[in-house]
Amino acid sequence: MSNHDLTIANGPGLTVRQDLEAALQALGTTFQGTAVPLITYPCQLWADTSTGLLKIRNIANTAWITLGPLDTANLGLLPLTGGSLAGPGNLTVGGTLNVGGSLGVTGNTSFLNCVVTGPAGTSRQVLGQTAVSARWQIMLGNSTPESGGSAGSDFVINAYSDAGGLLGQAMSIIRSTRAVSFAGPSVAMQSVSVASNLDVNGQLTGASASFTGQILSTANFGHAITTPAGIAAQYQSSVTSARTWTWGCAIDGHFTIGDSSAGLERIGISTSGAVSMPGFLTCGSGAPGAQLNVRGAVGTFRILQFQTDSVNRWQLVCGTQAESGANAGSDFNMQASNDAGAFLGGVFSVKRSSQVCTFTQQIIGTIAPPSDRVLKENIEPLQDSLAKVMALQGVSFNLRSGPNKRPQIGLIAQDVLPIVPEVVATYEPVPNPMAPEDEALPVPVGETLMALNYSMLIPLLIEAVKELTDRVGALEAAAKA
Repeated sequence: MSNHDLTIANGPGLTVRQDLEAALQALGTTFQGTAVPLITYPCQLWADTSTGLLKIRNIANTAWITLGPLDTANLGLLPLTGGSLAGPGNLTVGGTLNVGGSLGVTGNTSFLNCVVTGPAGTSRQVLGQTAVSARWQIMLGNSTPESGGSAGSDFVINAYSDAGGLLGQAMSIIRSTRAVSFAGPSVAMQSVSVASNLDVNGQLTGASASFTGQILSTANFGHAITTPAGIAAQYQSSVTSARTWTWGCAIDGHFTIGDSSAGLERIGISTSGAVSMPGFLTCGSGAPGAQLNVRGAVGTFRILQFQTDSVNRWQLVCGTQAESGANAGSDFNMQASNDAGAFLGGVFSVKRSSQVCTFTQQIIGTIAPPSDRVLKENIEPLQDSLAKVMALQGVSFNLRSGPNKRPQIGLIAQDVLPIVPEVVATYEPVPNPMAPEDEALPVPVGETLMALNYSMLIPLLIEAVKELTDRVGALEAAAKA
């Protein structure tokens, strides 16, 4: 133990010498011992063997400051180069901490914090450099003022040029809303889960990205997912664990919206633009005014198809006729397909300009046109009905086109016209744009055909029967006389 009050009293020479040696020994051993030095001075060292620590007196000479353990290299302090800082406690840096190698924070506690603190309205940041030039800056709280409501001190990542100049912001997170903004031209990610909003100012690219909030694009209201060839690019949205929806580009290039929970594709759009939907399509919510629009350029098909297992059965077609004015063109057709989905024949067509409806087959059922007296004028009894009936020539025939080639009976409109012109009508037939060549119209487009209203012949037949009845009655009366 080396302790001394460092005071040399007057005395005999040997006594003074021994007192000097004791004082020098205390100084040389830094007052090594378990007892506090007998007298203290500012900046005085003490090797406290009771704790194994080297201590120094503070400048006010009021307390001891621990420098480090006596038996540890560098007193447990970091060397100027290399080394590691270990043990419990906090490292507080009031200015800038420059680390030439790596800075690791490890331990066994549940929470390990590396704290960058500063007043509100100032940047608290970590800077990555190459040599002495900045490359990346992470602001763990930027200079945006904290004005209440958790506003301010937002998170920012900035990029720097080769010369160390600021290139711009790469990403930011608003502290109050947790809204994430990516400001670069593209965002590439392997797997990211976002619980709030993802704001993309450029492209969002990646192999797998999961979003449980909203995707907001302030650039072009769209998002590009870029993947290598042969890999599907998809978005996925999951509201609950029971239902997950995906949408994106399939391996073959077509766009798909699917229900991954059920393993089904709900909507598909091929590379040619064809849209397929295996389920139901509902327009509106039951309120009046809901509609389904099938749009196309003039001279193109606009078709609504009904299928059985992707095979055509019925088509409602807006035709390819040119719209030449006066409401001409874009006429309407209804067509049937066979079991293989091939064209079977037209059912009826409607001329848009005249609204004349032409049925290509026999109509079975009752058609009751309006016949109320209040709707009519110039009402006159029919004359010479029997003579007109006698002038008509019934014929049998086969249709030249259409699927129904069986024998039929009827009249020829051109023969009826000079006898009963009231029952003959002319019309411009609507060509069926989907019919095969052997089903084409027998006249050029634009020429008119004649049609017969067979139901209008019934009054003529009634009057003819009445005339015959009168004749028979007269003959019977003459025979009795």
